[in-house]
Amino acid sequence: MAVLDYVPETVTDQKIPSGQDELVVRLVKTPKLISLIKELSPRTLLVGFKLEVDAHKDQLIEAARALMERSHCDLVVANDLAPIEAGQEHVAYLVDESGVGDAIAGKEAIADEIVQRIARMLA
Repeated sequence: MAVLDYVPETVTDQKIPSGQDELVVRLVKTPKLISLIKELSPRTLLVGFKLEVDAHKDQLIEAARALMERSHCDLVVANDLAPIEAGQEHVAYLVDESGVGDAIAGKEAIADEIVQRIARMLA
């Protein structure tokens, strides 16, 4: 396999050779923008969303707390992708400054609770 070290200035800067049987794309991790929001705008009310896969309640709450600490979120909504993909009821855990992870079931109920919490925080 030939690795094409192709880093054009723009999309049209350079033609990719048509004789290549295989191309390898190297991706570079970009910074998490959520980590910059409070730094740039400290008064912003920041709601973070944390999606995990095959995580139980304690893991989701811990991941939410870690995101809250790292990014200075005011509220974090954590949920697990596995039950959602399986067509089971959508459950999210809302974690705020108290660190408590309240379980909310159902998409509409989750959305309503997020809106209510934001309204209380802004009041």
